Amino acid sequence: MHDIINERLVFSLSHAKVIHSRMTTIIHEDDFIKNENGEVLFDSIITRLQALSENFKTIEKITPGFISNNLELDAMPISRFRDLASHHYENLNHKIIFHICREEIPFVISSLENFLEKGSSSN
Repeated sequence: MHDIINERLVFSLSHAKVIHSRMTTIIHEDDFIKNENGEVLFDSIITRLQALSENFKTIEKITPGFISNNLELDAMPISRFRDLASHHYENLNHKIIFHICREEIPFVISSLENFLEKGSSSN
């Protein structure tokens, strides 16, 4: 595997795990908007989602189809999130971000861990 791809996968896993960890205090989608702490968590999670997205975008530029073929994830929405967050931040909906973090991030973590585990066991 290309060294840059492996590095980006490791970074992606790190970002996804931080998101998952930060979500432990967000029980309900409105927890993002009910106080300043929620807003700070929202901002920090958005930043991690952007970084995850940028890593996936880089991987797809190097090897198109890598994400869907190896991680069984749809790379398109993940890769486009960075542009959405960067250029239309005010339009990000806390309910959608909550859903992404609760429903999608655990699967991203699992997919990345499984793939990286297979890669390291074949060395």
